[in-house]
Amino acid sequence: MTDGKDTNGTGQAGGGQHRAPTRWGHRILIGGAVLVVAVGVGAGVVAATGSGWHGGWHHGGMRDFAEWRLTRALDAVDARPEQQARITAIAEATHDELAPMMEALRGARGELAALLVEPVIDKAAVEELRSSRMAMLDDASKRAVAALLEAAEVLDPAQRAALAARLEERRGRRGLD
Repeated sequence: MTDGKDTNGTGQAGGGQHRAPTRWGHRILIGGAVLVVAVGVGAGVVAATGSGWHGGWHHGGMRDFAEWRLTRALDAVDARPEQQARITAIAEATHDELAPMMEALRGARGELAALLVEPVIDKAAVEELRSSRMAMLDDASKRAVAALLEAAEVLDPAQRAALAARLEERRGRRGLD
């Protein structure tokens, strides 16, 4: 319910006109570009863990697929060869760093199962397992975000915006709205 006051300068009470994009809109667009780079880095992490397609599929496994997707995205924004090389190196280094963490996280399933089949469940041990794995996930997340930021800085603002637009277009095509 409104009091009839013009609250937005349009002559209408509280609504009406579509507002021009703000700096926040621009930041969201740039954030989307950064997300595309994150997908490349994240796919590398998945490849490192051996999950995904378990080494199958027609692109030679998840790591190859991730590299292919990253290269394709960078080609779409006309990334220069040196930019592509730097971002690929960032993704590979992140993959190599996170692979052991992801392997340890996968091992937690077996550890949890072993704890749960004991005649008396050790709740403290289950909690310790949970909290240690959550700390590991937090560390992995921080490393992935650091890599994402490092990779985003390699691209210029126009390339990041183009990457964000590409991501938004693909998102809409897949019905992910």
